[in-house]
Amino acid sequence: MSDFVPKEGSLDVSKTVHDFMSTIEHNPKKGEYDQLKLFGVNQKIEMFKLGFTIGYAHQLELMTKEKGERNTVAPRGFPMENYRKFLNEEAIERKMSIGGLLSAYADAGLRHLQQHLDAGKDLLELIEY
Repeated sequence: MSDFVPKEGSLDVSKTVHDFMSTIEHNPKKGEYDQLKLFGVNQKIEMFKLGFTIGYAHQLELMTKEKGERNTVAPRGFPMENYRKFLNEEAIERKMSIGGLLSAYADAGLRHLQQHLDAGKDLLELIEY
């Protein structure tokens, strides 16, 4: 048994993923309706949760953090303790914080979603498991 105790950590995504998040955000001021708009303005944490869900459910390979800019996802009200309940053992094995593990899965899931949509596939194909 390891003595490592995962810290809470912070939630963030790569710049590439953060840029993608803005493409699935409906902003009435922009008036763009040509792409899939799943979220309203300022709902990055909800996008983060979707990315985590896709990454975790599909057990996508976690990428090492890209060097360079990372964008923090403001986790106001994020139920970190709920995620700790089922991520704690994996966080210990990987020697990562809970936030770091959540972020890695979210990054992988949102990259997967972007590739899926860029390939012209339907969202339902991705979520039908």
